[in-house]
Amino acid sequence: MIDERTGLEYTPSLRHFLAGLNIYDREETLGEELENYDITNERDREIVIRKYCVEDLEQCYNYKIRYLLWAHLKNALNDKSHDFASIFEDDPDDHSTLAFYEDEFGDPREFFSKIFEISSARWSADLARAQQENPTIW
Repeated sequence: MIDERTGLEYTPSLRHFLAGLNIYDREETLGEELENYDITNERDREIVIRKYCVEDLEQCYNYKIRYLLWAHLKNALNDKSHDFASIFEDDPDDHSTLAFYEDEFGDPREFFSKIFEISSARWSADLARAQQENPTIW
């Protein structure tokens, strides 16, 4: 499927769910906003996931791409050996900085399970719509 924003083939990556937490070159805006949350606090973590990991993607991607991303997450969660911790590891070649330290996220699988739970509920109509279509012709 072609990403309408870039004109390139879209390849889902679980890091896309963390894009709303990327404060690289936005430390004084988004970074300061996210400082108001304690990611180790369950209530704050749910707010951060809802607002910055799920709702943020609604601004960036259409329902088809969100479906592909959601399905990719579902498959990763079903794979008991999937290494979710590696998603939080710093890549010196990548121009990104997460608002929270890797160890603040707690259990990485649990964090992504919560993303799956919230995105499944919030995107339910769009996910159902996408599932009725043929993704091979997107």
